[in-house]
Amino acid sequence: MFLRIQAKKTPKEIRMLQWTVFIYVFAVIDGQPLYDNADDRDMCNVYQQEIYCTELRQRLEEKDMMDGTSTEEDCGVLPQETDDLEQEPKSVKLISEGVCFDNSIYFVGLTKETWTDAQKICLNKGAKLVVIQNEKENKFIRRLSRYIGETVWIGGTDSTKEGSWTWAESTDAMLFKAWGPNQPNNYNNNQDCLSLYMKFDFMWADENCLTKYKYICEKKNTK
Repeated sequence: MFLRIQAKKTPKEIRMLQWTVFIYVFAVIDGQPLYDNADDRDMCNVYQQEIYCTELRQRLEEKDMMDGTSTEEDCGVLPQETDDLEQEPKSVKLISEGVCFDNSIYFVGLTKETWTDAQKICLNKGAKLVVIQNEKENKFIRRLSRYIGETVWIGGTDSTKEGSWTWAESTDAMLFKAWGPNQPNNYNNNQDCLSLYMKFDFMWADENCLTKYKYICEKKNTK
């Protein structure tokens, strides 16, 4: 399904961008909106809802999700969750500024960057490369990555000490891990950054930090 989102011009707003987005998101909700632009243009107000993404593809011309703006808020919802990564949703929920899950909003960087540059871009947006805390979040990010359709950077690194994996901007050891087969292997002794690797069905893999991939940023809702 393709959705055409066009922002409306009001006396208080300038003309906003128009784009086409291919997106599938399904959710468990309590009848309230999943995102309210009046609360915060950059953050999701999720009202204690859980949002699970099964498929997401964004094809913007020279734009990425973090640069977009829209006044569209309600494109439908799927009323139940699933653990099946293959199950397709029956209806759509579009959140133009990102994809909500629990108490975070996730942004997809559609340009390919080194791990360090991807982290810098996330930080400049007030976010950081995604930190995966548990299996539920890992399933969500894998679904998101599957529809992106290629390997993506996330926020782990062992650049400080080989084999001691931490999340960027933290010295704490990872409490949750979801490595792919024979990972991490530090191939050629230069793989110090964490990816969701397409060939492993988006399980975790260490990669050379200078390789350029798309990436996923995460911004916590502190409200």
